Amino acid sequence: MEADLDVQKKAAIRLNAEYATKIQGLLYSISEQNQSLMMTLRSAYIGFQTNPCEGDGFFLRHVESVNQGQYRLMELKAQIAGLIALAQAYPNSPEKLVPVYLEIVGKLGGSAFNEVVRAEIERNREIAKKWTGGNHE
Repeated sequence: MEADLDVQKKAAIRLNAEYATKIQGLLYSISEQNQSLMMTLRSAYIGFQTNPCEGDGFFLRHVESVNQGQYRLMELKAQIAGLIALAQAYPNSPEKLVPVYLEIVGKLGGSAFNEVVRAEIERNREIAKKWTGGNHE
Protein backbone atom coordinates (compact mmCIF):
# COMPACT_ATOMS: atom_id res chain seq x y z
CA MET A 1 0.00 0.00 0.00
CA GLU A 2 2.88 2.40 0.80
CA ALA A 3 4.41 2.02 -2.69
CA ASP A 4 1.08 2.91 -4.30
CA LEU A 5 0.84 5.98 -2.08
CA ASP A 6 4.31 7.11 -3.19
CA VAL A 7 3.26 6.89 -6.86
CA GLN A 8 0.12 8.89 -6.14
CA LYS A 9 2.09 11.49 -4.18
CA LYS A 10 4.42 11.99 -7.16
CA ALA A 11 1.43 12.39 -9.49
CA ALA A 12 -0.14 14.90 -7.11
CA ILE A 13 3.01 17.05 -7.13
CA ARG A 14 2.66 17.60 -10.89
CA LEU A 15 -0.78 19.14 -10.45
CA ASN A 16 -1.75 22.72 -9.82
CA ALA A 17 -0.15 23.70 -6.50
CA GLU A 18 -3.49 24.19 -4.72
CA TYR A 19 -4.82 20.80 -5.81
CA ALA A 20 -1.50 19.13 -5.13
CA THR A 21 -1.47 20.40 -1.55
CA LYS A 22 -5.00 19.19 -0.90
CA ILE A 23 -4.34 15.79 -2.46
CA GLN A 24 -1.06 15.45 -0.54
CA GLY A 25 -3.07 16.06 2.63
CA LEU A 26 -5.44 13.23 1.71
CA LEU A 27 -2.56 10.88 1.00
CA TYR A 28 -0.83 11.71 4.27
CA SER A 29 -4.09 11.14 6.12
CA ILE A 30 -4.40 7.70 4.51
CA SER A 31 -0.81 6.95 5.48
CA GLU A 32 -1.51 8.03 9.09
CA GLN A 33 -4.61 5.85 9.26
CA ASN A 34 -2.73 2.91 7.76
CA GLN A 35 -0.02 3.26 10.40
CA SER A 36 -2.70 3.40 13.08
CA LEU A 37 -4.21 0.16 11.76
CA MET A 38 -0.81 -1.52 11.90
CA MET A 39 -0.32 -0.38 15.50
CA THR A 40 -3.76 -1.77 16.36
CA LEU A 41 -2.80 -5.11 14.83
CA ARG A 42 0.52 -5.17 16.68
CA SER A 43 -1.20 -4.38 19.97
CA ALA A 44 -3.77 -7.12 19.40
CA TYR A 45 -1.00 -9.59 18.61
CA ILE A 46 0.84 -8.69 21.80
CA GLY A 47 -2.39 -9.30 23.70
CA PHE A 48 -2.79 -12.63 21.93
CA GLN A 49 0.78 -13.65 22.76
CA THR A 50 0.18 -13.13 26.47
CA ASN A 51 -2.67 -15.66 26.48
CA PRO A 52 -2.93 -17.52 23.15
CA CYS A 53 -5.31 -20.18 24.44
CA GLU A 54 -8.03 -17.76 25.48
CA GLY A 55 -7.11 -14.70 23.41
CA ASP A 56 -7.82 -16.05 19.95
CA GLY A 57 -11.33 -14.53 19.76
CA PHE A 58 -9.97 -11.13 20.76
CA PHE A 59 -7.20 -11.38 18.18
CA LEU A 60 -9.51 -12.56 15.38
CA ARG A 61 -11.89 -9.65 16.03
CA HIS A 62 -9.01 -7.21 15.75
CA VAL A 63 -7.69 -8.86 12.59
CA GLU A 64 -11.15 -8.54 11.03
CA SER A 65 -11.34 -4.90 12.08
CA VAL A 66 -7.91 -4.19 10.57
CA ASN A 67 -8.91 -5.98 7.35
CA GLN A 68 -12.03 -3.82 7.10
CA GLY A 69 -9.94 -0.71 7.72
CA GLN A 70 -7.46 -1.75 5.02
CA TYR A 71 -10.29 -2.33 2.56
CA ARG A 72 -11.73 1.12 3.37
CA LEU A 73 -8.33 2.75 2.82
CA MET A 74 -7.88 0.92 -0.50
CA GLU A 75 -11.26 2.25 -1.67
CA LEU A 76 -10.28 5.77 -0.65
CA LYS A 77 -6.92 5.40 -2.38
CA ALA A 78 -8.75 4.46 -5.60
CA GLN A 79 -10.99 7.51 -5.23
CA ILE A 80 -7.93 9.71 -4.74
CA ALA A 81 -6.39 8.25 -7.91
CA GLY A 82 -9.62 9.23 -9.68
CA LEU A 83 -9.40 12.73 -8.19
CA ILE A 84 -5.82 13.06 -9.43
CA ALA A 85 -6.89 12.00 -12.94
CA LEU A 86 -9.80 14.44 -12.81
CA ALA A 87 -7.53 17.27 -11.65
CA GLN A 88 -5.09 16.53 -14.47
CA ALA A 89 -7.90 16.49 -17.04
CA TYR A 90 -9.66 19.60 -15.69
CA PRO A 91 -6.99 21.71 -13.95
CA ASN A 92 -9.11 24.88 -14.00
CA SER A 93 -12.45 23.37 -13.01
CA PRO A 94 -12.90 23.48 -9.25
CA GLU A 95 -16.63 22.83 -9.72
CA LYS A 96 -15.71 19.32 -10.91
CA LEU A 97 -13.00 18.68 -8.34
CA VAL A 98 -14.29 20.13 -5.09
CA PRO A 99 -17.33 17.83 -4.72
CA VAL A 100 -15.14 14.74 -5.23
CA TYR A 101 -12.55 16.10 -2.81
CA LEU A 102 -15.16 16.83 -0.14
CA GLU A 103 -16.69 13.37 -0.55
CA ILE A 104 -13.29 11.76 0.02
CA VAL A 105 -12.56 14.00 3.00
CA GLY A 106 -15.93 13.11 4.51
CA LYS A 107 -15.13 9.41 4.24
CA LEU A 108 -11.52 9.81 5.36
CA GLY A 109 -12.12 11.98 8.41
CA GLY A 110 -9.17 12.62 10.70
CA SER A 111 -6.71 15.43 10.01
CA ALA A 112 -7.95 15.92 6.43
CA PHE A 113 -11.46 16.59 7.70
CA ASN A 114 -10.16 19.00 10.34
CA GLU A 115 -8.26 20.94 7.68
CA VAL A 116 -11.37 21.26 5.50
CA VAL A 117 -13.40 22.48 8.46
CA ARG A 118 -10.74 25.10 9.30
CA ALA A 119 -10.61 26.27 5.67
CA GLU A 120 -14.41 26.46 5.49
CA ILE A 121 -14.58 28.50 8.70
CA GLU A 122 -11.95 30.89 7.35
CA ARG A 123 -13.78 31.20 4.04
CA ASN A 124 -17.04 31.99 5.83
CA ARG A 125 -15.28 34.61 7.97
CA GLU A 126 -14.04 36.30 4.81
CA ILE A 127 -17.56 36.26 3.34
CA ALA A 128 -18.95 37.71 6.57
CA LYS A 129 -16.32 40.49 6.52
CA LYS A 130 -17.34 41.41 2.98
CA TRP A 131 -21.01 41.51 3.97
CA THR A 132 -20.38 43.64 7.02
CA GLY A 133 -17.80 45.88 5.42
CA GLY A 134 -14.97 44.27 7.40
CA ASN A 135 -15.64 46.42 10.48
CA HIS A 136 -16.47 43.61 12.89
CA GLU A 137 -13.87 41.27 14.36
